[in-house]
Amino acid sequence: YSFCTLLEMEDLKAAGYEYVRVGKAREADYTLKQAGSDKGFEWKGQEDYDRLGDAVTAYLYQELEGKYGCKRYNLSEGEKEVPIFVKDLDAPTVMVVIQGSGAVTPGMWARSLCINNSLHEGTIFPYLASAADRNWGVVVANPNTVAEGNECAELHVKRLLNKMVIPSKAQILIVAHSYGGWSTLHYLKTCGPEVMNRIKAVAFTDSVHKLKMKVPTEADIEKAEKPEKKRAQQKAREELKKVVPEAFMEPSDEVLKFLKEKCRNWVKSPEPLNAQVPSEHGVECVSAGHPDHVWTSGVAYPKVLEYLDSFMPPREKTFKEKIALAAAHKEAGNGSLKKGEYKKASLEYKKAKVYLKCIVDSEGDDQMSKITENFMKKSGKLRAKTAEDDKEGKALNAVVNNNLAQARLKLQDWQGAAEYASEALAHDKTNTKAMFRRGQALLAMGDLDAAKADLEAVHEVDPKSVASSLQELKVAYKKIADKEKKAYAGMFN
Repeated sequence: YSFCTLLEMEDLKAAGYEYVRVGKAREADYTLKQAGSDKGFEWKGQEDYDRLGDAVTAYLYQELEGKYGCKRYNLSEGEKEVPIFVKDLDAPTVMVVIQGSGAVTPGMWARSLCINNSLHEGTIFPYLASAADRNWGVVVANPNTVAEGNECAELHVKRLLNKMVIPSKAQILIVAHSYGGWSTLHYLKTCGPEVMNRIKAVAFTDSVHKLKMKVPTEADIEKAEKPEKKRAQQKAREELKKVVPEAFMEPSDEVLKFLKEKCRNWVKSPEPLNAQVPSEHGVECVSAGHPDHVWTSGVAYPKVLEYLDSFMPPREKTFKEKIALAAAHKEAGNGSLKKGEYKKASLEYKKAKVYLKCIVDSEGDDQMSKITENFMKKSGKLRAKTAEDDKEGKALNAVVNNNLAQARLKLQDWQGAAEYASEALAHDKTNTKAMFRRGQALLAMGDLDAAKADLEAVHEVDPKSVASSLQELKVAYKKIADKEKKAYAGMFN
């Protein structure tokens, strides 16, 4: 697949297409649409498809350099230069991403998914976002570029690691899809024990590697359904053996041990994601959660990151992770609240508040706490909070406080209900649910004037919801008036 420079590629809109966001929950949830229309891709022949593929590649390169902060670097290979993408090579941990063979360029897992489905499944972008959350550096390989001195993907990956990653002294994580598995195994066979110790884990996604590559024999060709195809493979393998003879050798005991202990392959399978399936070629295998090869990297992504994390030292959770955990506890609390399990609901909501504390409490950060946060970020222990994190976290905290006020009302914890409702109102002064719940709590506590202010404010928006509470307030005022009247009557009797 010959590489095209950005200047040679058509702009997406010039090709009549654009990427449109279809959801907010997933990273890079963009689908290709015809410009100004809801229609997706339409087949108009292979030449048109390839031209669109080049335009998609140009778009992905712009995203790699723009949104994901990678730098394009030309890796010298023979007389040519091969473009790769790198980010933060001075980070303590660097993730190397190696795609499979075919018409895929840096940033892609599968061109067909980028065109027919979404960038979430078809690109490495979710992996890059997760790497940024963890303050990992990134190197994006380009094994399919045809260049002098880069006769095969195996040599490209070897040069890439030896020139770009090994000098950095970082610990290394590898994600390798399809034929990228062959290139990774070849590197493991040649890198030596010192470098192998720096490779902390390898995640294969439907890797096609075997422990030893073989050249088809004449007997294999005779038995083949398509002898001409097998003959072509024989010729290609004989040429490859001259360039990377190690690929055709048995792996050492050290490599076999590494494959067993530090590698996992997410293979195409109809089984649920991460379900155990039979191991192959020295590597533990689990289901990628999809029966189609091209989908494996995109669908398995959450479990791949979870696996890589297991080889890393414990780290501070990112703001996004804390928000996600808080949301999970909120949903658990909602379930308990519906069942009338108010103590259990309160506990879940309080757990959610613990995760959100770092976002809510940062509003009044002093200069020293900001200096500490910057230091933590540079040391790889914390990612800076984004405006989106801040907005989402504070909105979720308001909902949690509101629901917690309801749970405390049910438990007749009037003081707690009033406090949590006030916290919700600190985020949104017009939140009538929080105002109503605080009014109920204040009424129960006997603070009638404060209760009246809340309940009357709600009455202006939703009279029916507070009718009974206002009646209760009226009765409470009457009781106080009657009591005072009786007391005064005694004084002048």
